[in-house]
Amino acid sequence: MTIENRETTSPAGAEGFVSTRPGIFARTPGEQPPPPPTHANVRYGPHKKHVFDFWQAESEKRVPLAIFIHGGGFTGGSKDKLVRSDLDTLDELLDAGISVASVEYRLIADAPLPAAHFDARRALQFIRSTAGRWNIDKDRIGGFGGSAGAQLCMWLAFHDEMGDEEDDDPASRIGVKLRIGSKR
Repeated sequence: MTIENRETTSPAGAEGFVSTRPGIFARTPGEQPPPPPTHANVRYGPHKKHVFDFWQAESEKRVPLAIFIHGGGFTGGSKDKLVRSDLDTLDELLDAGISVASVEYRLIADAPLPAAHFDARRALQFIRSTAGRWNIDKDRIGGFGGSAGAQLCMWLAFHDEMGDEEDDDPASRIGVKLRIGSKR
């Protein structure tokens, strides 16, 4: 389907999900809106941007998780980009039995780097701490994103282990190595 000359609408206007970018966000008026998150705006830290949305894949057993971290050069973007411009990926992951989280983090205007990196680490630790409740296989968590989001995923995948077993906060004790990282 070619959708090059259509206007973009936000997920809030569930009537028409179209884009000026071919192959991305291929919903047209009358088609199903994006699935609502199983858990929306879950807090993983004290800052107002320390939130993520979580879509739980249907399964009797623990499932892998794909974490989406938005791009924007650390100066813009939001976790909502997943449902605004990469909706097909969300559908494909859920259909494949993979749960999805879309993470918000502090931008440079909120806090200087490496705050975004620490936010990504904290989000992953928090998500791993909920693995049992949300039916996530904590050993099969990967990440994807573009631009700054891809860089954050690579940092989580290739950095030395950052869990601190001595920390008073149980979530901070949890390891943060991603098993899979990908630039989209």
